[in-house]
Amino acid sequence: ALKKSKNLLEKENLKGYFIQANFLNIPIKDSSIDSVFWGLALEYVQDTERAVSEVYRVLKPGGVLLATFPPLSLSTITYQQIRGDIPDLPVLKNIIRWLHVDIFKGKYMLYGYGQSLSVEFVERVFSKAGFIVKKIGYFDTYYPITYIPKILRPLARKALRLRFFWPVAYIEAIK
Repeated sequence: ALKKSKNLLEKENLKGYFIQANFLNIPIKDSSIDSVFWGLALEYVQDTERAVSEVYRVLKPGGVLLATFPPLSLSTITYQQIRGDIPDLPVLKNIIRWLHVDIFKGKYMLYGYGQSLSVEFVERVFSKAGFIVKKIGYFDTYYPITYIPKILRPLARKALRLRFFWPVAYIEAIK
């Protein structure tokens, strides 16, 4: 991803830097970054509060952060257990973490430690770190439902709008 991003920057004749680092210890000076895009990575950090505080530290005052993350949904509680997702539900989170980490030793955690986060939790963590949350919500998603009979498709679309299986949420925040 870093190589492709670098190539795209060069192709578009833009300036920028890429750093591969740990979210919990970013090797960048305090208040030195204008913006951060945190695309579907927040969920792979166990200490979410510390990681968000670290990003806050490196952003300049007025700096903008845009992060995407998998929201807590029926799909993350059910079938995404196959890939080791840990849903952000108070008691269930500890039980599922215990199963995946201690009992199964990460065997089913296909992408390493990963969790689905409630929108409320994400907003609370960012606010606690000092961010001003500008927007938080769900990306509009298109689900191809061509396998459903045409007469039932309007009902299926309404059911999907309830976000039981929604794949991506976002937060825009300012330091």
